[in-house]
Amino acid sequence: MSDRMDAGTVIARFHALFDQRFDAIRTLSKNGHRVAAHIGGDVPVELLIACGYVPVELCGDPMGDAEAGERLLGPMADGKTRSILHRLLEGANGPLDQLIISRDSELLVRLFYIIRALRKADPDQVAKLPDRIHFFDLLHGPHRSSGLYNRVRGRALLELLERWSGETITEEALREAIGRCNANRRLLQQVTALRRQRPARLTGTDALAISSCARFMPREQHSLLVSAFLDAAAGLPKLNGKRLFVTGSAHNSLHIYRAIEKTGAVIVGEDFDWGDRGSALLVEEDTADPLDAVIDRYHFAPPSSAKFSALARAQYTAEQARQAGADAVICLIYNGDPAPRWDVPLQRDALGDIPLLLIDNQDYGGVDAQSLYDAVADFLA
Repeated sequence: MSDRMDAGTVIARFHALFDQRFDAIRTLSKNGHRVAAHIGGDVPVELLIACGYVPVELCGDPMGDAEAGERLLGPMADGKTRSILHRLLEGANGPLDQLIISRDSELLVRLFYIIRALRKADPDQVAKLPDRIHFFDLLHGPHRSSGLYNRVRGRALLELLERWSGETITEEALREAIGRCNANRRLLQQVTALRRQRPARLTGTDALAISSCARFMPREQHSLLVSAFLDAAAGLPKLNGKRLFVTGSAHNSLHIYRAIEKTGAVIVGEDFDWGDRGSALLVEEDTADPLDAVIDRYHFAPPSSAKFSALARAQYTAEQARQAGADAVICLIYNGDPAPRWDVPLQRDALGDIPLLLIDNQDYGGVDAQSLYDAVADFLA
């Protein structure tokens, strides 16, 4: 593959795949794959892969309808969560046989509970959801009790997947899945390194497209495509614009990055799952119990919006911004997602002389590209 495509061609392929993300489950099912849908980055995809599934992480559509989600969740959730709920109720993701929701944030807790309440109060509204829905609760505390609890939840998830699939997750299958996911993360870490070079060699928009595609296609296919890109990376241009790091509300669309980078800046990092954070930590492979290793990887993942202190999150963001060589940090926050706002004062302290621009109260489906461009351009000037 690498002998036939230059870097630009491979990047274009990633963008095309990203644009088709809402059709991923239909395409995979049509091609004979068994799919396990999940919401949230705390779901241990190694277990799904070891069970013979292709994991697909569902996401919201900022350009799509969210009427049902808005009606049921209202101001209790941000636009992304409302969009995810709407798409679930409308069956917009394609045929789902099972769904796992993790507790990455309190917004996902609300999502799960509204689905459970609808099953009892109005079953017709959830007719297009699968019967198999599981809430995976993972703790991130530093205490031994958190680790023990997570092992119990991990074992319960493994046994549930075995019942759902009719397959036994052998140690060999789990170790193979760990190796496959780690190999993919190592390749994405090389993509991160390209962003962090001086000058940067990859735009944030392209990097986000590359890393995001791992979440809705087979890991081995994604790894082949990333390898082809890395083989051709020597031909990438040098990007000398202001170096920006993005924090705030996690997002999984490219229009925000495009608007920011139109200013001539280059986004060299971010601290949410669909970007660099998703490949930041490997599963330890040389362990007696591979299940423990998988659960520990998610337990000790870098801080996110749930179950971590604001100080820990702020320190992580500042550390990553420095490692990326950022000249400034952009914090963009959606309406209905208050958690990142609590971090901002501590982030400013932790960042020291790296300035932070807060862009608050943004509508998930209506971020105005021109206004965003103007705000970033004025800040950089």
